[in-house]
Amino acid sequence: MKERPSPDFEYELRPVLWAAAATVVLSAVAIFVLDRPAWILPIAFVAGGVAVARSGFYDTHANNGFLGVVVAIVPLYLLIVLYRVLLTGGPVTDPNTIFVAVTLALLDLIAYIPLMMVMGYVGGIAGDRLRRRAGGPIGY
Repeated sequence: MKERPSPDFEYELRPVLWAAAATVVLSAVAIFVLDRPAWILPIAFVAGGVAVARSGFYDTHANNGFLGVVVAIVPLYLLIVLYRVLLTGGPVTDPNTIFVAVTLALLDLIAYIPLMMVMGYVGGIAGDRLRRRAGGPIGY
């Protein structure tokens, strides 16, 4: 009897949460401390590597990095809104300032989200390849 493949989207919860936490924390540092909001793209790549380091040898690393970035999108949006509110320089209680900040943050993330998801996936692949090539107890 022929066995049919079942395409499942497999992931592990803990590496996904670790990747999401790494994305949010490193993005907050890049945005508020270093004042480099565009660094969230390489941070997504690093989050894929964090997902690899926190998962087992036979887990789905690329999926974990991808989902970690997806889970981090909502807190990241809030960070970017706060950054935009502080960047505009207007009074924080002014509704126009808040509207412009929310709109610009949404436009930022519309451009960044697809790239960040790809970078998280590629970071998971690259981290897994590095770990398999090194052959040592990296991430165990």
